[in-house]
Amino acid sequence: LPVCPPELAASLPQLCRSQPGFDRAAFHQSFNREVVRFFHETL
Repeated sequence: LPVCPPELAASLPQLCRSQPGFDRAAFHQSFNREVVRFFHETL
């Protein structure tokens, strides 16, 4: 899941909480970059 907006984090903290040490924003930035790279190389 992407980073939760503050309203969602307040109403559903169990959905928005990540494991200690996991940076959800950094993960998505890296993942998105790799997906784009894959498609550029494959298509």
